[in-house]
Amino acid sequence: MGTLRYISKDANSMSIKKFFSFFKFVCSAVIILLISQFINYSEAKAGNEYGIAGIVNKKPITIGDVDARVRIAFLASGSRPTEEAMKSLRPQALRMLMEEELQTQIAKQNNISADEGEVEDRIDAAARNLGISKGAFIKFLASNGISIESVRKQIRASVFWVNYIREKYERLIVVKKSDIDAFIRRSLEDNIGEQCQICEIVDYVDSKHTELQAMQNGKKIRAMLDNGASFHEMARQMSSAPSKESGGMLGWISVNRLDPSIRSAVKHMQPGEFCGPIRIPAEGVADRVVIFALVDRRVVKKEEFKIPSVEDAASVLKQEALARWSKREMIDSKKSAYYKELIK
Repeated sequence: MGTLRYISKDANSMSIKKFFSFFKFVCSAVIILLISQFINYSEAKAGNEYGIAGIVNKKPITIGDVDARVRIAFLASGSRPTEEAMKSLRPQALRMLMEEELQTQIAKQNNISADEGEVEDRIDAAARNLGISKGAFIKFLASNGISIESVRKQIRASVFWVNYIREKYERLIVVKKSDIDAFIRRSLEDNIGEQCQICEIVDYVDSKHTELQAMQNGKKIRAMLDNGASFHEMARQMSSAPSKESGGMLGWISVNRLDPSIRSAVKHMQPGEFCGPIRIPAEGVADRVVIFALVDRRVVKKEEFKIPSVEDAASVLKQEALARWSKREMIDSKKSAYYKELIK
């Protein structure tokens, strides 16, 4: 009997210990949950009270920055965005600004510089495109609530990133003679016949941005385009692809080289028409959601086609490789970065 009573007490003691261990675990879980909720509440409150739209590694992106980006997208169309349009495009504008901030941070961490002369040259080019002087261009921006420094910051981020990718990956790219021969042969096969000139606005799907979000943003941009917004300027301000630097222009492309979903749409489009947003499967890096516009179409005869030189072929292959490295680097960098969007 004594033995039985002893075992009973021991078992009872163990049960109490287990209960308190479980109780401590539950309390810890509740505390962690409350802290996380408090942090989320604090960040949301900061967004509301201090005009912060997003945070990238402790660096805030303001709602003023976001609204300036949306206004820039509307400048080329000669119209001011409505409050509804501003609200609609803020999420995508914020996404672009956060990417640019991350690119700038990474470049600076790796001691990459941006040539201010190149930055000013791009501003000069933007002014020339509008047929006005640089001074008039700066005043034009200010009259639309946009500071020239926000434009410089955007251009600087692009220069930073291009220089960083070149510095890190260019030496790793080896273009073989067999690659050049295959490119020239493929060019001859692909570019005889029907060609189209298209523009694109691209939103990549990644760990920080789901396909649903990309499609929602694409639909909002498409609505703005249907209401008269400039496709080229929307591409410059809202696209994630390298083609944004040229306003989304991809140049002349053989219809045979287009993604099947785009190819089928182009057959029924007239120059000036839009299509999308549509999802395009990954090309080894990430799925993307695309809106594209058909600019023009033509038929190229064999005797009219100019075969690319070895130097031109090597240059194109090198740029394609750098573009792939750029996508991978951005996707990987986002995974390890602290990203917080405070507006939806």
